[in-house]
Amino acid sequence: MTSISLPSWPERLVVDEPAAEAVQAALDRRKARRAFVLMSPSLAREGSVLDALKTLLGERFGGVFAEIPPHTPQPSVLEAAAAARGSGADLLVSLGGGSVIDATKIVQACLAYDLRDLASLAAWRLNWKTRTRVQLPPHIAIPTTLSGAEFTSFAGARNVETGLKDAFSDRGMLPSAIVLDSALTLLTPDSVWLSSGVRSIDHAVEAFCSPKHHRVSDVMVQQGLRDLMTSLRRTKEAREDVVARRDSQFGGFFASMGLMSGVPMGISHAIGHVLGSLYDVPHGMTSCVILPSALAFNYEAVTDRLDELAPTFGCARGAEVPDALRRYIGALGLPTRLADVGVGAHQFADIVRGTHEEKWLSSNPRPITGDDDILRILNMAA
Repeated sequence: MTSISLPSWPERLVVDEPAAEAVQAALDRRKARRAFVLMSPSLAREGSVLDALKTLLGERFGGVFAEIPPHTPQPSVLEAAAAARGSGADLLVSLGGGSVIDATKIVQACLAYDLRDLASLAAWRLNWKTRTRVQLPPHIAIPTTLSGAEFTSFAGARNVETGLKDAFSDRGMLPSAIVLDSALTLLTPDSVWLSSGVRSIDHAVEAFCSPKHHRVSDVMVQQGLRDLMTSLRRTKEAREDVVARRDSQFGGFFASMGLMSGVPMGISHAIGHVLGSLYDVPHGMTSCVILPSALAFNYEAVTDRLDELAPTFGCARGAEVPDALRRYIGALGLPTRLADVGVGAHQFADIVRGTHEEKWLSSNPRPITGDDDILRILNMAA
């Protein structure tokens, strides 16, 4: 008998509605008084979306916090929570990439559980089994990348003491609504957009190859993978093609279906989290440099799965997928080796130590038996 966790769905998926209008509609629909916005610094500096929000919402614009650095440091999250608390807002909006969206999820918990410092935040995170469930304030997510943070009810934030990311989870963290405004993504730098698309490819492939994969997620992530592979190429050829961008957004949605239905990721995500936390490598770039080597390492454990995916990568056999994927990533103009993102062999020992702390190490399809296995992947990626 098979028991499958069905995906957790947001209440609403809004497609190709301008961000400001979507926020206004969300306020009206929920009869909310005021929206507080967490926004990526680059979007705040560009100004057009922020100006549109202020103009359209008027007195219902509760303020903005645009100082979340990459990888979501926990002190910055607490600063954002304090600003949101002081605004009196009853609806949160995230506008940007995965770091901003993850920060907003944790801000929801800070407001609902009155978490005001690192100690209370850590206690809340660690006491998840006995936590009293309370209603979190609604969160409208407007992603400008393909990282997929908007599709899950968990978030990561860098611990200032360890340098690594802590995982935070609550079923109320799943955004109430997701707004896919493909025109807005034209403001996203090409390298960020395309590499975050590779991150979504990573979601799809690791879910499909997971020991806990199931038919429901298999069908969806395969569709997501096909959509991403074709649409990212189209965007590389013509960055103004908003139809291709919308196809990538849907591809990212489908690719996240494994995560949304409880399918764990594997070693690519585990190493990637550590590269991001320790060396500030953007998460999209971590997938670019690690996923091909992770697939090569895992091949003997997932031969049939990669054989099934091979045609999507233009291959005859699954054994060819890692090299084909590396060529595909290179053709997008993205890094394919650790050296390309400034990581060298002298840093491998720290990466290995950090990877042993990652929860998805244990769910890799080929068991990781010790340091040498992680080092093998890093050396293949060097």
